[in-house]
Amino acid sequence: FFSSRRRHTRYISVTGVQTCALPIFPDAIHPFQRGVNGGIYYVPPTTVNKKTGQVTVADPVLISQYDLYPLKRIYSQQDGECLLMRAHFPNDGVREFTLPMKHIYAQEKFKETMASHGVLMNPLGNGVQYLMSYIHKWGSYLLDTREAEIMRTQMGWSDEHRTSFVWGTKEFRRDGKEVDAPVSSLCRKVASMLKAKGSYEEWKLSMEKLSNESMEMHAFTLLCGFGSILMNYTSTPGVTLGLSGKSGSAKTGAMYAALSVWGDPVGMSIATNEGATSNALVGRYLSLHNMPFAIDEIEIGRAHV
Repeated sequence: FFSSRRRHTRYISVTGVQTCALPIFPDAIHPFQRGVNGGIYYVPPTTVNKKTGQVTVADPVLISQYDLYPLKRIYSQQDGECLLMRAHFPNDGVREFTLPMKHIYAQEKFKETMASHGVLMNPLGNGVQYLMSYIHKWGSYLLDTREAEIMRTQMGWSDEHRTSFVWGTKEFRRDGKEVDAPVSSLCRKVASMLKAKGSYEEWKLSMEKLSNESMEMHAFTLLCGFGSILMNYTSTPGVTLGLSGKSGSAKTGAMYAALSVWGDPVGMSIATNEGATSNALVGRYLSLHNMPFAIDEIEIGRAHV
């Protein structure tokens, strides 16, 4: 009835939804187990009649129809100790979300968080309590076996001592280690744009075009893309570079060149003429932190920043 806890299994999908390997379910989470066909069950203890010696084995109780488990511990400055949860759905694939541990001790908050991410539970009986206890077991296990990762709220240098650099969902440390970087919901959209894509050789060929005569300002803008993270080493907090000129002079192209150093240039830029609000501008600015913050099509006379 139950799956082995000493092997990895993998969903096979014929619908093209996202799949991924399941972790080992440790003995420490007993009396909760994963079913052979998925789902999480509570296994009631076996009882023995003292007079007759008859053994009664109660049926397992389904507490989650689909696979649900934490991937890692995360420490957030805002929510404190958290678990990065993963849920598998038959038609939506894999969904990951952050669950603050404090919600395990607040039933209404717990139900609200789980339901908002599609994790449904039986509101009758002990369904909610069983699910809370199951996740508590996992949290205790991870607390004893793994170091918590720090949830990052900004890209770029992680602290004033520049001990590591956050790029997308990766963190590069001075000791040469590259680790996964859990990011907050506020900068998750920005982090999704910061990743390698395309051919480095083709990118170099494109950038070499900026060494041609009359392209000096475009090349300078590209170099500013590299230089943005070096401002932290200086006494100057930042620099604003504005490009102006006739239509068709490749101002936006120069901006894209600077942004392409770090990720998706179109996604990273933000245009005021497309209705970007002040809150959106501030949110993008804070999320990018040390990386270039690019605004396209600024209208003279309008105070957006």
